[in-house]
Amino acid sequence: MTLTVHTFHRSGAFALLDDGSQIPITNWIGADGNDCGGFDHPVSFVAGPDVNGDWHSVDIDEFDPVTVH
Repeated sequence: MTLTVHTFHRSGAFALLDDGSQIPITNWIGADGNDCGGFDHPVSFVAGPDVNGDWHSVDIDEFDPVTVH
């Protein structure tokens, strides 16, 4: 079964997969292609490995922003 990233938690530095499991975000990547922090305006991240041993590269623009009230 191929898993996909459903959402992610920036301050917790983890991605939530569509099966409900969590995997750590290991790298945040800025617009210049260099490593950055999770709150330094990253454009993508790398997370993993998942239960299948797969790693996930994610474009943050694929997600709608969530506002907590």
